[in-house]
Amino acid sequence: MENTNELNKKAWNAYQEDYMKFHLMSFEQYYEFFMNGGTSWLDDFLISMIGEVKGLKLLVTACGVDSAQAFSWHNLGAQVTACDISPKAIEIVRKNTEMLFLI
Repeated sequence: MENTNELNKKAWNAYQEDYMKFHLMSFEQYYEFFMNGGTSWLDDFLISMIGEVKGLKLLVTACGVDSAQAFSWHNLGAQVTACDISPKAIEIVRKNTEMLFLI
């Protein structure tokens, strides 16, 4: 029998493509929003607690396929590394990053 981590990884991996499709259905302007410097998931309180992030190196764990936090921190000037347990999520995030920021 597989261990819990491997089962979790497989389940999360299987979910990613559908999650991105459903996310785009509810946030139709996703690409334009982040391309134009938008930030989401970061409220004023959180930003005031953390302060200026321009030039800082940040690690976003469990970024998930939409990577809204990672893209938001990037748009605030941070150098962001995003990670996730799902290789499929990282693959989709990488494609989204290339499309959004023309890397």
